[in-house]
Amino acid sequence: MKRPKDKKLPRGVFIRNGAYWIRYADQNGIIHREKVGPFLDPAKAAVEKRRSEVREGKFFPEKIKQRSVLFGEIAKDYKEHAKRMKRDWKHDDARIELLLKTLKDIPVHELTPGRLEGVLAELTERNAWAPATYNRYRAILSGAFRFAIKRGKAQTNPVRETAHRKENNARVRYLTDKEEKRLMNYARANCPEREAEILTALHSGLRRSEQYRTAQVPDGGLKWEHVNPRASIIRLPRSKAERPREIPINSVLRKALLSVSRTTSPYVFEGTDPNKWFVEVCREAKVKDFHWHDLRHTFASRLAMAGVPIRAIADLMGHTQVQTTARYAHLAPGYPAEAVEKLVAPIPTTQEDQTDTAIDTEVLELSAAER
Repeated sequence: MKRPKDKKLPRGVFIRNGAYWIRYADQNGIIHREKVGPFLDPAKAAVEKRRSEVREGKFFPEKIKQRSVLFGEIAKDYKEHAKRMKRDWKHDDARIELLLKTLKDIPVHELTPGRLEGVLAELTERNAWAPATYNRYRAILSGAFRFAIKRGKAQTNPVRETAHRKENNARVRYLTDKEEKRLMNYARANCPEREAEILTALHSGLRRSEQYRTAQVPDGGLKWEHVNPRASIIRLPRSKAERPREIPINSVLRKALLSVSRTTSPYVFEGTDPNKWFVEVCREAKVKDFHWHDLRHTFASRLAMAGVPIRAIADLMGHTQVQTTARYAHLAPGYPAEAVEKLVAPIPTTQEDQTDTAIDTEVLELSAAER
């Protein structure tokens, strides 16, 4: 079909893929789009008809015959959008693939909040998801519907009416001194090439995707060009927050980086998944319930216990919101005793008060002498 000639179109009429479409708002402010055909006059008549129906209260969107858009179509659109716009798009890609197994051939207009909540609940039970995982999949669904609305392939976002599960982010697991000693002793004796990797994580607080290239963030990883030993700074050009950040290099971190043998690779650490070997190291060193990400928790926890202000810890961790760092506040020395003690303000002393105090002291001394 030939594309209609370009001309100034009336309000509410537009061209897409060689055909005329109309766009209008119903009595609730919801935007609707309908495909009309290759001719302008029918499109102009159609948009006026819909506006009249809305004004007279005779518009019922459920009675409009529309092309059935399947979830598989909007999921594909969102995957392509995420790949263009998000650095960690592979996380979204993997989650959407799981959702497609259940929702692929279901028309979008049939996916009600209740139905979607049921699907998420079933997947949660089947895969033993934590509340945080449930919320990530819910967020992916919501993102797909939001993008579909922009593309005119969905009218509403039913995910907004589904329940968001409360997450428990209170867990802060960090290494004790004894655990660190066992962990490092085992690493030095059995896999000495890994010692620098563990120390780098412990003394920099780098995320896994910042220290290593990962499948989810293939453009991540610490490169030699990011390390400035003269300025004692690691400068990451791009972090999880999509902005640069700096990490100071302390003496332990400097020694660890200097111990790494340089090759032709631009990366400091050529591995991609430390968990493959770190699980075994923890098991053999008898460090229980400890994961690679907990090295980052250890970095932050020790800063808090050393009295470093939460705002400074947030900057060193690369957190965009201090609330994320607040989980470490209870580790600060004197917290919360010092906090409540700040309520006790010193009472100003006047000359009259000093005179009264002197008289009181004399009375007390006389009373003691009499006794």
